Amino acid sequence: MRKNVISAVIVIVMALTLAWLPRAALRPEESHELDGKQTKPFHLKSPNNQKIDYTRFEARPTVIGFFASWCPPCRAELTQWSRLHEKYGKQGLVVLAVAVDPLVTPDTVKGVGPLAAELKLPYAVALATDQFAKDYNYKGFPTTIIINADGKIARTFYGYQDLEKFEVVLQKVVGTNIKNSKSK
Repeated sequence: MRKNVISAVIVIVMALTLAWLPRAALRPEESHELDGKQTKPFHLKSPNNQKIDYTRFEARPTVIGFFASWCPPCRAELTQWSRLHEKYGKQGLVVLAVAVDPLVTPDTVKGVGPLAAELKLPYAVALATDQFAKDYNYKGFPTTIIINADGKIARTFYGYQDLEKFEVVLQKVVGTNIKNSKSK
């Protein structure tokens, strides 16, 4: 009898895990669905409880990336976002990595800060809220949203992507930002 209960519990856990995985590991997709949508103001907190709000990102091209601290493809994208920050930061690009751990695996939130330190992330890291996830159309991780200096979404990428895909869009967004700042 006890073996049957243990077997049933294992089957249920496996079924729940399999049901949850599609949301976690998104298939790579480049989406135009939200292109041109105005982003909403936000107020988040960093892993060490510092305030992070939208004013820091206003009027600047921005990459917002959703990740989970324990997700291998997300770690790879965190590194890619660092490269983008280094390459385009002098042209005004800012990056915000948003950990979804509070929403999907609350017990792993304590790993977000150490991961950021381990990877020496040169950009802001915040903890997601339900409202932020809703406002920015969070569907799973990793997700990368590129926003132009006018605060409008230029492109959304779901799932792990090669750096080159981000750069095609960023070169247009950052290039537009340079032209706009010269004409002011």
